[in-house]
Amino acid sequence: MALIRLYPSALPGAPIREQQVTGMTLDAWLRECSQSYRRYDADHHPLIAAVNDRLVPPAQWGEVWLGADTTVELRPQAAGGSATLIAAVVAAVVSAAAALMLTPSLPSQRNSSTKGSKLLEVSAEGNQVRLGDLIPDIAGRVKANPDYIAATRRYFIEPKKQALDMLLCVGLGEHDIQPDDIKIGATPVTSLGTSVDLSVFGPGEDVTGHVAHQNWYNAPEVGPSTSGSGLRLKSSRDLQKTWTGTHTFDGTSITTPEGPPDSWAVGTQLTIELPIDFDVTGGGTEPNVFHGSFAHFEPEVGAIIYIHQPGDESGTGLRVTSYTPGSPDQMTLEDGLTNEPISDWSPGSYNRVIRRPNYADPRALHVIESIDSGGVTVRYEIDGTPVSNWAGFPVVTTSSALVEVDDQEYTGIWSSIFLACPEGETTDTLEFDLYAPQGLGHIDGSDVDRVQRTVEFRYREQGTTTWTTVSRTVEGATRDQLGWTFRESIPAMTPEVQMRRVSAESNATDDMDRLEWYGLRSRHPHATSYPGVTVIALTITGSDTIASQTENQVAAWVTRKLPLRENGAWTSPQPTRSPAAYAMHVAKAVGYTDDKLHLSEFERLADLWESRGDTYNAMHRDDSTVKEVINAALRVGFAELTIDRGRIRPVRDEPRGNLPLHGYSAQTMIGSLGRQTSMPKPDDNDGIDVTYIDEGTWTEATVPCRLQGDQGIRTKKVKFDAAMTRTQA
Repeated sequence: MALIRLYPSALPGAPIREQQVTGMTLDAWLRECSQSYRRYDADHHPLIAAVNDRLVPPAQWGEVWLGADTTVELRPQAAGGSATLIAAVVAAVVSAAAALMLTPSLPSQRNSSTKGSKLLEVSAEGNQVRLGDLIPDIAGRVKANPDYIAATRRYFIEPKKQALDMLLCVGLGEHDIQPDDIKIGATPVTSLGTSVDLSVFGPGEDVTGHVAHQNWYNAPEVGPSTSGSGLRLKSSRDLQKTWTGTHTFDGTSITTPEGPPDSWAVGTQLTIELPIDFDVTGGGTEPNVFHGSFAHFEPEVGAIIYIHQPGDESGTGLRVTSYTPGSPDQMTLEDGLTNEPISDWSPGSYNRVIRRPNYADPRALHVIESIDSGGVTVRYEIDGTPVSNWAGFPVVTTSSALVEVDDQEYTGIWSSIFLACPEGETTDTLEFDLYAPQGLGHIDGSDVDRVQRTVEFRYREQGTTTWTTVSRTVEGATRDQLGWTFRESIPAMTPEVQMRRVSAESNATDDMDRLEWYGLRSRHPHATSYPGVTVIALTITGSDTIASQTENQVAAWVTRKLPLRENGAWTSPQPTRSPAAYAMHVAKAVGYTDDKLHLSEFERLADLWESRGDTYNAMHRDDSTVKEVINAALRVGFAELTIDRGRIRPVRDEPRGNLPLHGYSAQTMIGSLGRQTSMPKPDDNDGIDVTYIDEGTWTEATVPCRLQGDQGIRTKKVKFDAAMTRTQA
């Protein structure tokens, strides 16, 4: 069959689609693909066609027969109507071509498009990992984007539904958190129904009742790539086909100065055509006898072989009727169809390829056992079974050999090897995700037939060579995106892993067959509680009620719970926004006792600030000093920290009654009495701009404060790193 490759431009790059065609000309195929196709003028055609690396003008496309060993590359000209024509051709080749350029996401609504629906996927991008940072200390009521305290776990609970486990730290101490105050984006979790499984745990409470408490390590090498949402599981069809150059064969080794193709790896199946020198005797009334080095293709009696020039496989098979190893080896042959002895070769010396075919039964192949920058070592297999004690190739250096990927039966190839857990750690549980970005099935008219695909996943202890392989089979009959998560229990180890699809990805236009390795995780020991902090655990399930395109940050409006002073005594922790309560909490947290606090003054100001509506709402996560934090809380009530006889005392800027009367005389003055008057200056401030965090929107806002006549030309800037109302600011 001919292979047609469609490229998006004339620039170098990968094709956007490949199609196998047979039994027609290139011109006929293009007409079948697009009703608007015509051959145009030869000098102004919008398409460029290269047939077997040779440019062919449009006038000759009707003569290009799409048969075996024909490769056609179609590219658009730099200008003209090529984009439309290429689009028409691609649309005819693959009904879902547009999906090739899309990454999976959640649909805002379900529909019955013929392209199939997107996978119900979830994400939460607003929360951060802050390794080594200070845990937030919250005062009053704030909008918090809690930090991760364990890695997220994304997995498929059904082929069309994905879940995301999150374990989040709100901050130090206890907090009042109502379910309606936890949101994903702007949506309260309570309105999402069963799409969210939520639990809030206070300091030190057991978190093991929620699945999100588990500690999973996500291997960073497995996941989104430049070509998809996961690592595409490739087959030998995707490899560079031919290894060109001057090859040196020696036993099981094949080398060239340039080395093998970068895409080749251990396990790649090869077809090798090596021309060798041999002599022929006999003939006429006697069978020909062939003399040479033949051990490399295992010429056992009854085996079918072919003798031909490199790249020319014409002719019929020949059956080995006798074989005698020696120096040189000797063999006789007969026609594989008529069983007549071969006797029509003229005596003499020849240089030909002699090999067992890779397409007959049994199939003979070479398989790469090791590979480096200079070459490969191979083993010889017949019907998938390695030949024991294989002699290998004779010592030959030639530029006429053909070394290429076997194209008779494409198979899946193993991915790169990845470490499934951090260096130096062990695990006994692995999870891996498989993803079908275009759906899975075979299109049969208006129906989609069910198909099954098998993948193999294997693991081994880091640094060892023995693999353990497990197989998993998935199936589908839909254009919808699908995903599967598999869990594997293993002996405790530091595992290296690989994955492959068993059969090659179909390149037929009526097959939806692309599979990607979407994720890899290992489970590790986890904490059962988190003393001193409030924790939120939630599982978000992808559904029609939540979409990954939205502002899907997990946020919570939380109120700090602190002890209060009532009737001269401390209460149990209660939700509070009191500046006095937070200031006293900070002082006591660093070791101050009640006798070192001016409690009566704190109580008086707390009552005053409550009557005025003065609150302190802030999140401290920097390395500020205790004095700075206490003053920040007192500042919203026009007060500051002082030390009164060893006790912390808040002092508020407020009227203090009548001022004392003082007499001035010569006996109390050391100089003459004078008075100075300061007149307004052009650079005096004529207003104040107060910047604060709006407690309703949790965004920064500014309120201009002006006296009558102030124009606000030169204002004083005052900033509060706290949430409050406009009136309070």
